[in-house]
Amino acid sequence: MAGIPDKQSNLHSVGSRVWLRDLEHGWVRGEVLRLHEDGKLIVKMENGTEESFDESEIPLQNPGERGVEDMITLTYLNEPGVLWNLKVRYQQDDIYTYTGSILIAVNPFTPMPHLYGTHMMEQYKDALQGELSPHAYAIADASYKQMITNRKSQAILVSGESGAGKTETSKHIMQYLAWLGGELDRSTIEKDRNIEQKILESNPLLEAFGNAKTVRNDNSSRFGKFTEIQFDQNGRISGAAIRTYLLERSRVVSVLDPERNYHIFYQICDGASEEERNAWNLREAKDFSYLSSSSCFELDGVNNAEEYIKTRHAMDIVGIPRETQECVFKAVVAVLHLGNIVFEAVDDDESKVASIGEESLCTAASLLGVPVEGLRKILTTRTRKTVDGPIISPINVDAAINTRDSFAKTLYSRTFDWLVECINKSIGQDPSPSSLIGVLDIYGFEEFARNDFEQFCINFANEKLQQHFNQHVFKMEQKEYEDEGIEWSYIEFVDNQDVLDIIEGSGSNRSKISGILDLLDESCKFPRFTHKDFSQKLYSSDFISKSNRFFKPRLSETEFAIQHYAGKVQYDTLNFLEKNKDFIVFEHQELLSQSTEEFVCLLFPHEEASGSQASVKFSSVSSRFGKQLSELMLSLQEMEPHYIRCIKPNKDGVPMEFDNSSVLQQLRCGGVLEAVRISCAGYPSKRTYEEFYDHFWMMCLDAGDLEEKELSKYIIDKHLPQKDTQFGKSRVFLRAGRMAELEKKRMDLQNSSATIIQAYVKSWLAETYYLKAKSSILKIQSNWRSYIAQRELNRRKRENAAITIQSRYRSYQARRRLLSVIHAVETIQRAYRSYVHAKALEARKRDLASLKIQSEWRGYLARKEYQGYLRVVVLSQSLWRAKMSRAEVARRRMEARESGKLMKDKEALESKLEKLRVISETVTNQRNDLRKQLKEEKAAKEKMQSEMLAQISETNQKASRLEMMLSAANENHRSETEKLKERLSKAAHDHQQEKDLLLQEHQKKEQALVEQNKHFEGIKSQLLKSSEELKGKISELEAQLEKSMAQRDKAMEEAQIASGLQGQGAVMGTPMSGHLVMSRPALSGESYKDVKKPRSPYAREHISDMDRRQREILAKQQQLLREQRIADQELLMSALKADLGFQEERPVAAIVVFRSFVHWKVIQQDKGTIFERVSEAIGRQIEACPDDNRKLGYWLTNTCALYYLMQRHTKPAGTAGENGITARLRLSGQQAAKGLLATAASYLTRSPIKPGDGPDASAHGGTNGLSVQFEARYPALLFKQRLGVFVQEIFPGLRDNMKKEISGQLGICMNMSNTHGGRSAARRASKNPHDHENEHLLPWREILKSFTSLLDVLKEDYVPHLLASKLMEQLFTIINVNLFNQLMLKRDCCSFSNGEYVKLGLGEVEHWLEKAGHEWVGNSWDSLSHLRQAVTFLVIHQKAKKSLDEIRKDLCPSLTVQQIYRLSTMYWDDRFGTESVSHEVLSELKIIMNSAGQQSQNHSFLLDEDSAIPFSAEELSRTYDGLNLLQSIRVPEPLQQSDDERKDRFQFLTKNLITPSV
Repeated sequence: MAGIPDKQSNLHSVGSRVWLRDLEHGWVRGEVLRLHEDGKLIVKMENGTEESFDESEIPLQNPGERGVEDMITLTYLNEPGVLWNLKVRYQQDDIYTYTGSILIAVNPFTPMPHLYGTHMMEQYKDALQGELSPHAYAIADASYKQMITNRKSQAILVSGESGAGKTETSKHIMQYLAWLGGELDRSTIEKDRNIEQKILESNPLLEAFGNAKTVRNDNSSRFGKFTEIQFDQNGRISGAAIRTYLLERSRVVSVLDPERNYHIFYQICDGASEEERNAWNLREAKDFSYLSSSSCFELDGVNNAEEYIKTRHAMDIVGIPRETQECVFKAVVAVLHLGNIVFEAVDDDESKVASIGEESLCTAASLLGVPVEGLRKILTTRTRKTVDGPIISPINVDAAINTRDSFAKTLYSRTFDWLVECINKSIGQDPSPSSLIGVLDIYGFEEFARNDFEQFCINFANEKLQQHFNQHVFKMEQKEYEDEGIEWSYIEFVDNQDVLDIIEGSGSNRSKISGILDLLDESCKFPRFTHKDFSQKLYSSDFISKSNRFFKPRLSETEFAIQHYAGKVQYDTLNFLEKNKDFIVFEHQELLSQSTEEFVCLLFPHEEASGSQASVKFSSVSSRFGKQLSELMLSLQEMEPHYIRCIKPNKDGVPMEFDNSSVLQQLRCGGVLEAVRISCAGYPSKRTYEEFYDHFWMMCLDAGDLEEKELSKYIIDKHLPQKDTQFGKSRVFLRAGRMAELEKKRMDLQNSSATIIQAYVKSWLAETYYLKAKSSILKIQSNWRSYIAQRELNRRKRENAAITIQSRYRSYQARRRLLSVIHAVETIQRAYRSYVHAKALEARKRDLASLKIQSEWRGYLARKEYQGYLRVVVLSQSLWRAKMSRAEVARRRMEARESGKLMKDKEALESKLEKLRVISETVTNQRNDLRKQLKEEKAAKEKMQSEMLAQISETNQKASRLEMMLSAANENHRSETEKLKERLSKAAHDHQQEKDLLLQEHQKKEQALVEQNKHFEGIKSQLLKSSEELKGKISELEAQLEKSMAQRDKAMEEAQIASGLQGQGAVMGTPMSGHLVMSRPALSGESYKDVKKPRSPYAREHISDMDRRQREILAKQQQLLREQRIADQELLMSALKADLGFQEERPVAAIVVFRSFVHWKVIQQDKGTIFERVSEAIGRQIEACPDDNRKLGYWLTNTCALYYLMQRHTKPAGTAGENGITARLRLSGQQAAKGLLATAASYLTRSPIKPGDGPDASAHGGTNGLSVQFEARYPALLFKQRLGVFVQEIFPGLRDNMKKEISGQLGICMNMSNTHGGRSAARRASKNPHDHENEHLLPWREILKSFTSLLDVLKEDYVPHLLASKLMEQLFTIINVNLFNQLMLKRDCCSFSNGEYVKLGLGEVEHWLEKAGHEWVGNSWDSLSHLRQAVTFLVIHQKAKKSLDEIRKDLCPSLTVQQIYRLSTMYWDDRFGTESVSHEVLSELKIIMNSAGQQSQNHSFLLDEDSAIPFSAEELSRTYDGLNLLQSIRVPEPLQQSDDERKDRFQFLTKNLITPSV
């Protein structure tokens, strides 16, 4: 390659792989077959042919088949090496490559979403350049960090030819900078996104107005764009601005076939609506003169109408109103109509608008808002201002055309400038930014078959940029030499200032020597100057023509050639003069400034003519071009530059095709090869001492035990001259070609060593073969002798076996005969004994049957005799009763005929008797009521029952006496009545005689009844007296009941808690909610409340007094209870600040809090102050120790346990129906509200509740194995939700603390092979292998030490196994993601040695996991699946023989196709030099990725961390034993009090909240 020092003499040998120059492919491969006698080399080419070459013509190939990320590190830094490296990496989808500080980006022509996005931005953030794979993000990150560190603005220069991907690369850079600037302050991220969106949306708008089709690209930018992203002093984005340079104005009026004009013209022609077309008089594109000069109107795959809609949308995003958009498009259409204005000559010096151009003239005037005649005048005349007044003179046709074209170019360029200014206003600029990063997107070097004025200007700009680039590269090269402390002053620097001198001139203003641009401007000032005159002027200039960069073609008089840095380019001057002229006509300015269109007036503000004579001011395009270029270079010189060179791999834009010739040309044009030349001018081969020794260690085996730097010096002193070598602080620097010499000597040494090894191996193989043959012969002989002996042994065994069989058979026959005799004897004996026993059994059965027959017969006779006697008796009785009944009927008929007076007397007596019976029933009912009341009091309290039993006994005695008296009176009355009836029947026949006697008897009876009434009144008074005595007794019982209130409260609480019913709103809402009201079973008949009782005024008044006194007592008790609860809550709050520890592996704090809630019955209350206080206390404890894993583990266990208790034993109020006990308890509460008597009655009449009565009963208020659930109100439910939030805060806190602790060691784990790998590490390991292994495993053991500490904390805090295992799994997932992503991003990590190192570390992890136990670590080993499979892939041998199915199913089943492909392309064997997978496998992977690319949304090959909580509430509920948590615990020390009255306030903790049923 020209310009690169070629010191490759004596480097070639037989078998050397070389590069051969080829016209079609640039360079092709070859192999040296032999050396010719004349010194030439015979090389075999790829097609099989053989040719001879000089050594200088065939540069050596680089070793290996994989490319490198930085081409400066290539062993042979030459043109084919650079080309080959780019091609190999491009075929592996590695589109980015470094050349020192330059990034080369090869356009893939296909979407590659896995390389971009937030996941990749996070990886490149804060990473050193070169640490990860080459990327545009790395350049952007480096510029941002330098801006922050040095407080200096940065510039990223993106260059390349049309279609190379400059715009896309610029988009990625701006996206990264916007993301990075927004990361520092989340409050501004929406603003940053808005800025980024507007910048990106401005691209299609500027492309529509500034891009056009060229010969090489359908969407070529015909202007330069410099995007400034402005930052404040904190590194946040504060604004942005877009600067445009060098718009190709001449394209508006002149287009070469098959190129196109700017896209916007075609978009308007095809996409405008019918209304717009009519208003603007639009036609087809081919009908406009400015567009019809080319035959290309459509682009493949592009719809102009759709692009017009996109342009409109982009203008909406930028913020251009619809009305203003209409004005912009009218101005663009006016340019097209201006081109259709045709002029015709009136005479030689005068012209006019032709008739065919009148319509276009009128339309253009209408669109611009100016008079038609005014537009006609400025196009066909020229006005000169004099002292006497203006002089109007006509102009000829050529001048009119130039005026029209100049007018059109000015109108379009000002419209374009206005769009840029509008975009900047919309984005928002920072007037005083602290610093900025500029992204320059400008067209690259151009060379066509015919190069015009545009190519000359573009190449001039690229020469300027190349000079800036060369200076920067040289400065970076010098800086590296200075940092390493080596001598560099004699290094030559290749400069292109001589090219710039002949283009723009040399010297200062006064003594300046004119260049090409100066001569061009000078020629344009003469109206009759032609392009031939301009060419001759160039040829006649001594300064230009004598330059070795300027050439005059032999066969052309109007062309010239310049030797640019990228090559020689020949220019045609035919259109130079016309395209350089850009007249500023003040008549145009004045006319348009008076337009009726506000937008046109904005483009052409009113200005006064500067001169009195000229109405036309000459404006040079080249001068303006040079001025803008100078301003750009001044801006770049104030910034720190970063370079990105975009390469177009093929002209057709087809993916995976690499055109060597085209890429070579772009490398030259992009300055990449120039950078290589600069590097080769110094010390292009740079290696660290460790890398140098690792590569050339076999050349210093006799050096002894030295350090790497001394060993490197020893190798160089032994094999190279000292003058071409420099030793820096950390690297060795070699001149160009010297590394190749060392490589050749290394290969020769390896070849000779291989020959010796082969000789020894062949000798060993022959000896081995002989020994194996001898051993085989001896073995055959031994086997044959063994076979003969074995056959004789088998014969003898068969003979002995026959004898044994015969003896055994004879013995068998004799034994068989003996056994048959014995069997016959035993059979006979069994038969005889069976016969005897059968006879005896039959005789016994006969005797028993006789006895049973006799007994049955005797019973039958007795029953028959009894039944006959019974029939006789019944018949006799029936006859006698019939006789007596007939007599009674006759007697009663006789009495019925007696006197009616006696009947009235009888009725009177019966009525009195009925009254007595009613009184008797009333007394009986009162006795029953008293008895029921006494029974209820007896059931309520055993002491009260004993007292009441005495009272009941006394009452029963009185009732018995009353009953006896009543029964006696009834008997007397009944006997008297019978006697009266007898006397009446006797006196029926002699009524008159017995009348007086009956009257006397009647009087006696009345007197007896009066005495009985008096007696009953006495009994009544006694009953009243007894009632008063009972009332006194009841008053005494009231006092006793008041004394036993506390005991009844305690009984109520125990009964409610045990039954799980204290959540019922009916009980809690009554005034008796603080006391236990026992229930009774439901009555089988009518409810107790429906039983009718006698109510006296005295009883009703007494119940009212008791209600009042009971409510007063309850109010005092509730006030006292509230005070006690407040004090208890304060004590609980203070206790939560301490570490309550664990009892029998149960979290004490959680149990205390939940049991306190239950005891205080706050779960069912609508006010939740205690919940808020407990929640705040827990929250403060967690916030106070965010980095203390011990505290976090303690609170994780307690919050999880408390969450479980609230989840398990609470339910929203009203969600379930009442059970039997709930209904009875509510009914008892309602009865209690009626008064003490009703309560006493219910106590006396109820039946005790037995275990098992009802669906939820248990021995101690239990539920027969069912879980207790309390109806929770809103505060309790909110507290439960807050507990879940605490779990979600503590669990990630533990994880993040551990992540911070191990993050530093994780980077060391993966970089150990880079810092301690290679031959130097092996040399150190050979001294002490154990220490070397321990040194490498140190970071892994530090990580496992941290895990051990965490596991100890989890065990001490009794964290449930579920949470501990999930935490471990998530932490090992973080390790898996971190290390796997490093493998995917760093090629140095994807080596064989690094795989072995990581495999050793994984072995330590596996051993630790087995030791820790599955219950604590769960499936943590599976969480490392990606890393384990990737490491397995790195360390296996013969990867090239593995098929895709074997890799995907056996080796890497967890990896995606993108990950496998990335791993395959990144792998390199630093130990054995083996290859990765075969090209067939890579092709299959590409096909799969491309086919699945449209369906898959995630194209990234990186893993993402999952920070979600990895367990659910249901899983958490299965980790606790509810009965165990509800059983008793010891009262914690902070809750124990010395006060006797309050020391038992938390004694409820010592009792089981629930008792399992038996």
